Amino acid sequence: MKYTRIIFFIIPIIGFLFHSCTKLDSPYAIAKPRNIVDTIMDWDTVNPVKKVLLEDYTGHLCVNCPEAAVIAHNLEGLYGGKLIVMAVHAGMFAAPSATGDFTADYTTPAGDTWNNEFGITSNPNGMVNRKDFGSGIVLGKDAWSFFCKPGHWTVS
Repeated sequence: MKYTRIIFFIIPIIGFLFHSCTKLDSPYAIAKPRNIVDTIMDWDTVNPVKKVLLEDYTGHLCVNCPEAAVIAHNLEGLYGGKLIVMAVHAGMFAAPSATGDFTADYTTPAGDTWNNEFGITSNPNGMVNRKDFGSGIVLGKDAWSFFCKPGHWTVS
């Protein structure tokens, strides 16, 4: 028993002593030459692509929200990746129902904060780039087509 303890104690120590790292001689790293011309961006030749964010405030208890989602989806396809649509489940129509028919909760703390901060009182509503177009920042689904046009794509 005494020898077993010693063996189990000494074998790991011996293994640790014989295991060592390889000592590297200098140079430790070899720098590979790069073509600096390939890594410099010529900003005069870059054509930036403006993108627009459409926030669709929705909820699964909202009867008009599926129509708004179709509008948003069609606009997204129309502008070919230049329009980014984000559905935000927030507000009273997004809460799980007490009846048990709709128990899924898709709300998020961020969505609830935005919903309250921007004063969205009904669904479907949304914002385009969170910009005030003169009638307020919150737009109904019927206004999205007009304000998502490229002529309105300015950053505020």
